[in-house]
Amino acid sequence: MYKSLDKLDSPNFFLWIDVATQGDVPLRVRQLRGSLERWLAGLDPDDHTIAGKRRDDLPSFIHEDAGWKIDFRAIPRSPEARGRKGARPLGIFGGGGGRVQDDEAIRGALVDKGSAYGSLDAPFVIAVASGSVTLGDYDVLNALYGTAVVEAHILADGTESTAIAEKPDGYWYRGSRWDHRGVSGVLVVKNLHPALVGNQRHTIWEHPKPVHAVDAFPMWRRAVVGADGDMTFVEPERSPADWLGLGNPWPVGEPFPKE
Repeated sequence: MYKSLDKLDSPNFFLWIDVATQGDVPLRVRQLRGSLERWLAGLDPDDHTIAGKRRDDLPSFIHEDAGWKIDFRAIPRSPEARGRKGARPLGIFGGGGGRVQDDEAIRGALVDKGSAYGSLDAPFVIAVASGSVTLGDYDVLNALYGTAVVEAHILADGTESTAIAEKPDGYWYRGSRWDHRGVSGVLVVKNLHPALVGNQRHTIWEHPKPVHAVDAFPMWRRAVVGADGDMTFVEPERSPADWLGLGNPWPVGEPFPKE
C-alpha cells in the first residue's frame, strides 16, 4: 500500500496515515489513490484554519473497504516545498508514527565517499546506487539541501500544533552556507538492473557552487539550480539504450532456450 501511495500526486500536502483496522484481503489501492488525489486537489494549503493545528484538526479522509479502515490527514507543505516534481507524499504513517528515511541513507553514503580521496584538482562525481522502492527526488533534495520535517509541539496551554520545517543538515547546503563544494555532482541510480538498463532514467544532481564544475552528462537526467534558486530538471537527449548501443528491444534473444 505504501509503495503505491508513494506515487500519488500531492504537490501541496504530506499525508499522515493511521491504519485503524487491517482487513483480511489485499487493499484495492488504485481506487484509493484516485480518491485521495481528488480529495487533496480540493484542499487549500494556505487555509489559515488548518495551518499549525494539532493532528485531530487537520483535514481528514476516512477510507473503509473490505475490513480496512484508514484515517488520512493532510499536512500542508511549507510554501517553498510546494509544487516540486517527485515530491513524496508520505510523511507520517503507522500506529505510532514512522518515516521512510531514504534521505539519511543517501547522506550517509555521501559523507563516507565524499572525504575518501582528499582534495582533488578536478571535478568529482559520486555515484549512489539505491535499491529502495520508495526513493524519489524529494529524498535527494532532503539529503543535499536539508531535511523537510514534520514538527509537533505541545504549547503552554496544553494544545498541540504541527508545522513543516527544514533542518540545516543538507550535505551541500547547511542553511546559511554551501558545503562540500569539492563534490561537483551526485549521480543517483535507482534499482539498476541489467534487463532494464536500456530504459531506466537516472539523475545527476549538480552542485550549485562547486570548486570544479562538472560538464553536463547528456545521457542522464540533470538536476540543476537556476539563477532564481529553483530546481530545474533537464531531460536526457537520448535514451540510455541509444547511448550504450544496446538496440531496441533490450535485452535481445529468448529468456530460456526452447526445447
